[in-house]
Parts: sequence; C-alpha cells; structure tokens
Amino acid sequence: MYQTLAERPLMTMAMLGIVVAACVAAWLKTGRRDVLIAAIIGACLVPAAGYLADVLVTDRERIEQIVYEVAAAVENNDVDTAVSYLRSESLRRRAADELSRYRFSMARVNQLRRVDLIKNSFPPEAEVELSVKVDVSERSGALQNVRVVRRLVLKFVKVGDGDDGNGDWKVIDYAHFPITGGADSYSTQFSGANAGY
Repeated sequence: MYQTLAERPLMTMAMLGIVVAACVAAWLKTGRRDVLIAAIIGACLVPAAGYLADVLVTDRERIEQIVYEVAAAVENNDVDTAVSYLRSESLRRRAADELSRYRFSMARVNQLRRVDLIKNSFPPEAEVELSVKVDVSERSGALQNVRVVRRLVLKFVKVGDGDDGNGDWKVIDYAHFPITGGADSYSTQFSGANAGY
C-alpha cells in the first residue's frame, strides 16, 4: 500500500473517489447519516492521499533524485559533489580522475530506462540504467564542445539503514557505454570490487 500511495497517488485517489461516490449513492438511497459521514471522511482522504504522496519518498524516488543531483553536479563541473554519492574511496578516485579530464557545459538525463530494486537483498541494492547527454570538452585534447550520448549503468546499495528504515543510497559501481553496441575507447567497465561495498 505504501508503494501504491507514494508512487501512484492518482490510482489511490481514484479508488477513494469511487468509495465516496458509492457512499453518496447509498446515502441518497437510504438517507442514513452514518453513510453520509463515511462519504465526508472519504472525501477528506482524497486530498490527504495527494499530500502524502508528495511527502513520502520511496527508495525508487530517492534513487531517481540522486541521479538528477549527480547530473546537476556534473554539469556544474563540481567533481566533489558528483563523487560524494559513491560508496568507496577507490570508486570516488576513479570517478574523480575520469571527470577531471573533461569540462562539461551541459549534462542531462535523457531517459531513466529502469530502476530495479533487488528483491531479498540485504542491505538493499538496486541497479539503474539510464541514458545521458552531455556537451563536453577535453581539458587537454582535441575534443571540444562535443555532444555525447551514453548509456550508464549504476549499482546502488542502501547504507546506514537502521531499524527505523532511515539510510541513503550510495553507488557501489558504475559503467558507461555507447547507446548501442559494445564498449568503445571512452567506456568504463564495472570494477568488480563492490562485493564488500
């Protein structure tokens, strides 16, 4: 129910609307006061469901937020912020080395293709595939102001997850490739060093 309310509020609100309509129809037919009270309570729950959907942030939504926050950091050439979402020091160094070779004038998420939460994983894990578009120049090289579209795969783990369910998602590995086909000279592969997080 939590996922449905948080990620599909229109469906929840529509179901509540149907219940309210049924209660109103029953009240009009029977004139019973308790049915009218149920309709009023149900009508009050419709906007409450919309409000809760805005307030609740699911794991999937948090991961999407992180993806867009990293894209903004990359566009601003803020390497420190971009790598702060990475779990391990070695991964942060690898990403910082890669990002520092380029100057970005634009970085956008074209399409968030999938956000797969891995069932029965502890700690919780997720894999994200997206396509990104960047306008990029090499800091020392011939590549200047080129638009590049890449496919990016991120592996996440939820860290700091205590009994209260709080915690945040960190990237434990990443790889990027051309949109179609195999690896090219700019591609990175998974490091394979994420087993211990």
